[in-house]
Amino acid sequence: MEGQSVTLADALQDVQRLIRTGDYRHAGGITYQLIQQAPDHPPVIAVHGIVLARLGRYDEGAKHLERALDAGPESALRVRLTNELAQLRINQGRHDDALAILDKGLEADPDAPFLIGTRAEALIYAGRRDEAEALLNAAADRGIKHISPAMALARLRLSGGDTKDAIDTLTPFVEAPGMSASQLAQALGRLGDLHDRAGDYEKSFTCHRRAANLVPIQFNAAAHARTIDNVIKNWTPANIAKVKRPEGTSGAPVFIVGMPRSGTSLVEQILACHPDVYACGELDTIFLIARKALGASADTLRPIVENPTTLKGKQLEVAAQMYEQKLTRTIEHEARDDASQPPASLPARVTDKQPLNFYSLGAIALMFPDAHVIHCTRDPRDTCLSCYFSQFTSFHPYAYDLENLASFYRDYDRLMAHWKSVLTAAPTNLKLTDLRYESLVADQDGETRRLLEFLGLDWSEACLRFHESGRVTRTLSNDQVRQPIYAGSVGRHTHYTKHIKPLTDALGDLALQGA
Repeated sequence: MEGQSVTLADALQDVQRLIRTGDYRHAGGITYQLIQQAPDHPPVIAVHGIVLARLGRYDEGAKHLERALDAGPESALRVRLTNELAQLRINQGRHDDALAILDKGLEADPDAPFLIGTRAEALIYAGRRDEAEALLNAAADRGIKHISPAMALARLRLSGGDTKDAIDTLTPFVEAPGMSASQLAQALGRLGDLHDRAGDYEKSFTCHRRAANLVPIQFNAAAHARTIDNVIKNWTPANIAKVKRPEGTSGAPVFIVGMPRSGTSLVEQILACHPDVYACGELDTIFLIARKALGASADTLRPIVENPTTLKGKQLEVAAQMYEQKLTRTIEHEARDDASQPPASLPARVTDKQPLNFYSLGAIALMFPDAHVIHCTRDPRDTCLSCYFSQFTSFHPYAYDLENLASFYRDYDRLMAHWKSVLTAAPTNLKLTDLRYESLVADQDGETRRLLEFLGLDWSEACLRFHESGRVTRTLSNDQVRQPIYAGSVGRHTHYTKHIKPLTDALGDLALQGA
């Protein structure tokens, strides 16, 4: 028994080391085994919940984090678990739940800097900037100097105001020893964003490059390309025609897909202002269904069905029902939060803006014959640079290396070209339209009218005033969608031309798509 305890302690230390370096996938492999061996051991429950949350498996992570908190941990661990659970709820877009969790935590630990910083970020996400400012000022008055409130101040300044005080506050932390690699990477990324906003592009890229170099590279570009090769080889019109498609599935789903940072959040925010559209945000439901109901391969970043001939009509029917049930539950949850009655049925259109659903368009076309797909595109150089600068909350291992980014982009581009070729024709006749970010910026009225017509919706003037809606998004574009459309992000790569040569060289002819 003593030997087993040592082994368990060693394994937990290994997990903590992997968490500090940001290697959540390998950490998850260990915690999955530990939770099988010691399902009631509080430290195992706690660390498994943390890893699941970092991997974006929010529902599972929340259950374990809540169990760990119910076990009555000591103060330091209680603060950490409270912070992790609140961050998880923020990532789910459940800001009121996050604030309730943090308020309870701060009652027990009123000066806990992590909880103060996370509460300020939750308030910023919810559009309550004045309250966030007051919270951070009060913490500063009490002499609380910590990276977490400093990061929150940086986000506050990024969404408006002078960046100098945030730069001055954050800079000493990134130069001081003692932070974990993952924490330092986040701080450097935030500082890089501040320098970009201030127009100091040299310092900005230096910060972002330092941040990217701290993240372990776990993207196998060659293996990813082989999987995409298989999908393109197997998803032929002849193979698709062999699959019996379900009847009577909803025509409500609208899938907004593309590369991350290509304008998907902006498009959803515009559509969300239409009275006949409900916006569900960024769901992982298609990935879960592909893995659980459709037997999808997990070799890519998200589960993908590599061959349609493996699918049966009943599988697709069950998968479609699972997805529709998730949409209904999401809408009902929001309705309860708003103290209003949930709809008896799905609205005319319901959006899912998970960009990486582009992997699964073949399965989507089979599950939902009447669905609509909006494919968002943007200058590849701007898209990839924005990914490189982003501190993603979910797993995007390709985003921390410029050449890997180019490889991933090329795979995405050729898969989308294939889907357009085979899915928009018989037998699937998928309804798909492209929307270029730069075109939307240049002609918001015209492109919005075209989108609504594509979706079979009447014109609504409210779609042009999306920034006034007060709707909260939980993605990295939260700040941008609260402002009117502006051209400041068009051609952003021109500020970093000398730094991104490895990217543009690896993109090759695709880089010219944005010229």
